[in-house]
Amino acid sequence: MFKLVLVDDKKDIVQGIAAAVDWASMEVETVCFYNGRDARDYLLEEQADMVISDIRMPFLSGLELAREVLAKYPQIRFILLTGYDEFSYARDAIRLGIVEYLSKPVKIEEIKELVCREKARAAELKQHAFSQKDIQLRYNRSLPLVKSRWIHKFLKGDEEFDRETVEAKLLEFGVDLDAEHLLAVLMEVDRGQETDELMQYAMENIGKEILFAEHPCETFCMENGRVLFLISYPAAVNKSFIYYQLYQPLMKIQSAFCEYFRMTISIGIGDVIEGVEGVRESCRQAAAALDYKFYLGNSKIISPMDIPRGQDGQKSEYPHAAEQELLSGIREHSQDVEARLEAYFQALRTFQGIAPARLQEIMMEVLLQICNLCSNEVEFHMVDVLEEFRHQKTLDDMQQWLLNFIRSMTGPSEEEGNSDLQRNILKVKLYMDEHYTENITLKKMADYVYLSPSYLSFSFKEILGVNFNEYLGRLRIEKAKELLGSTNYRVYEVCSMVGYSDKKYFTDLFRRYTGMLPKEWARKEKEE
Repeated sequence: MFKLVLVDDKKDIVQGIAAAVDWASMEVETVCFYNGRDARDYLLEEQADMVISDIRMPFLSGLELAREVLAKYPQIRFILLTGYDEFSYARDAIRLGIVEYLSKPVKIEEIKELVCREKARAAELKQHAFSQKDIQLRYNRSLPLVKSRWIHKFLKGDEEFDRETVEAKLLEFGVDLDAEHLLAVLMEVDRGQETDELMQYAMENIGKEILFAEHPCETFCMENGRVLFLISYPAAVNKSFIYYQLYQPLMKIQSAFCEYFRMTISIGIGDVIEGVEGVRESCRQAAAALDYKFYLGNSKIISPMDIPRGQDGQKSEYPHAAEQELLSGIREHSQDVEARLEAYFQALRTFQGIAPARLQEIMMEVLLQICNLCSNEVEFHMVDVLEEFRHQKTLDDMQQWLLNFIRSMTGPSEEEGNSDLQRNILKVKLYMDEHYTENITLKKMADYVYLSPSYLSFSFKEILGVNFNEYLGRLRIEKAKELLGSTNYRVYEVCSMVGYSDKKYFTDLFRRYTGMLPKEWARKEKEE
């Protein structure tokens, strides 16, 4: 509704304008006042679209009214009426931004025409403002994607970016950074923890909140769940001092992430290199530093200073002899296989002669040889084994995984070890029996008893005679059968009560185990 305020100390004029036109049919609400002071008090609290006011009134003139109200609400349209055709009034009115300056007596049709015109103008402005707001909202929603695409394009180096272009783009993202003095920091959630858009968003926001207090920065979501921070560093400052300044806030970010999400993150810091091209190089080095946690372990803050440059120009060689000793021990069922595995990984830790990605490829080849040696003794899915091993991101993870895998392939070397394993499997079974309504996964149970998922899976079937998922499915269906036969719960309620969120999946699983639909089972049990 378009709100029109009428102000004049002569009531007949105000009431005449209000009554002369069917304003309601035009979707116009009229409010009448008979002095400037009352009108001012109203207009400063209740916004209006348009004011028609006399100039000469008691307590507050029309010009004074316009001056005070427009100072707070400059969008209100003012029309002044007066019987005094004086230039000074007109001049002041123009200075204040008054829409019209009309002499009395004014024609009703003229006022009606003005109101119609301003009403149409207000609707147009409102639509324009809505469109602008919508455009801004859409842009804000797409900004993370815009930033991500831009940084990938910039880092890939397909096009030349000069300092002005980069700084202008950074300004567009809301931060004034000096493109000549930027270093890169990369963060990622450590292995075994889910990385999704929420975690990236958390890293962005927690990281920016802590870092920005001391260092201007901008964030970008990268591939593989990583988040890039471009951080301004002071010019002409020692490189070691810059790293020292960064370590404290970066450790705060790690602590905050662990406290809020019970998850750990690793951080790679790029080198301090001046110039726009230096930004690309710093990003590359931050990625290399983050990859280097392969050697150093998770939850580390790694800078180029933490990566060894080699001693006396010589690099150690890949431990082929230790690898062959390990493979021979597995082939011959040697009692010291675990000691040979430890010796192999100790040699790998001192190696550090090639990039982590290349060493991971070599390790995959070693695993293939181990699988070939064990394939005649124990059944397993090669693809699943290789995929699980591929997700181990550090040497420590790989060693523990291989230790568990070799144990599952060759069996424990001592009776005591076998007893420990049986106790762990029974511990898992008991947990599943008591918590079947929860979200139970193989990985969650493996973490519960400190085993690898593959080792738990192999051992569970070997000891209990049924695989993990089969046992869980049968357990839940048995509980569902009891509920359906002895209660009046609906199928979807029982589905949720035994740990399933997908009713169709539950129904299909129930039919596979019982040969009947849940409703059929419930009806049959209650009839009997």
